Amino acid sequence: RDPSMVASGDVVDARALLAAARSEPETADEPEHPDVLEYDLGGLVAFDPSPVDDAALKAEKEPYLHALARDCTQLLFNRLWALQDGQPSSRSIALPKRTTLLPREKPLPKPKPPTRWEKFAATKGIAKKKKERMVYDEDLQKWVPRYGYQRVRDMDKDWAIPAKTTDAPGSDPFEEKIKLAKDQRGRQLYNEERNRRAATRRADGPAISPAPGVPELRAALPTKQDRLASADMALHAAQKSTASVGKFDRQLANEPSKERGTKRKFKANLGADVGEEKALGLKVLDKVLKADGKTGASLNAGKVAKIGQLDYEAKRRKSKAAGGGGKKAGGSGKGKGRR
Repeated sequence: RDPSMVASGDVVDARALLAAARSEPETADEPEHPDVLEYDLGGLVAFDPSPVDDAALKAEKEPYLHALARDCTQLLFNRLWALQDGQPSSRSIALPKRTTLLPREKPLPKPKPPTRWEKFAATKGIAKKKKERMVYDEDLQKWVPRYGYQRVRDMDKDWAIPAKTTDAPGSDPFEEKIKLAKDQRGRQLYNEERNRRAATRRADGPAISPAPGVPELRAALPTKQDRLASADMALHAAQKSTASVGKFDRQLANEPSKERGTKRKFKANLGADVGEEKALGLKVLDKVLKADGKTGASLNAGKVAKIGQLDYEAKRRKSKAAGGGGKKAGGSGKGKGRR
């Protein structure tokens, strides 16, 4: 606390406070900065296109920027106070529309394609009408909501349902009515999903549009043929996934056969071209005996010779063990005078 502002008894001197306030420099409502600002009063924004004084900025950076910001703010508020003239309320200012356009973060949403019902309604000229929330019920003699709790088609109205000759014995008509409503709701949901997919599907490919700036995304998405092939492979795998590999499973209606695959095709035995048959034989022979630089020979001649040698030695040892090795007693070889 300033001792010059305090008198005896710790009491603040009002004259000292008034003198200190008068000694402070006053700031003018009209600053010395030229009014060349570009205003957007709707967004409370002002842009100063005037160049910056490099010498003053280098000499005293913070004071220079503070004074510049103060002058620009004062000019902006002077424009705002000018808008208040002629307005009925002095507590608020009606701002004009914004003139500065800000860029969007995301692209504009594309219009949704029309559904089947929208196409049909446009063809027939059917206009959508807004229904009233409350309707008058003749049976209850009062206004009831069209939808929701205590709606006009409430179950309390149907306290008695006439029986039909086609009803099964012991069936509950109230439960049948609830079940029918659930089935209708399920069909409605199925039709909505089908219509949604049909509206977004294109004849040349998937329904999803590629993101902007990524032209290779459409090529990466599966085509209709790829989706059908994937579904066919999944079905074939499911048919073979049981313990009996699908052999003893009951085949459903319209289910494709479990036995699939391409049949082996053979050349005709009669009427074949001699030159073609010779070329096929030489091709097989070259594949077996001739070595290929990329894949190698299909038949290893050294390995085959080794296997043949081992087989011959095994047979020879077996014949020796049985006593049949060498010449028999009495001479079984071809001698003189023998034929």
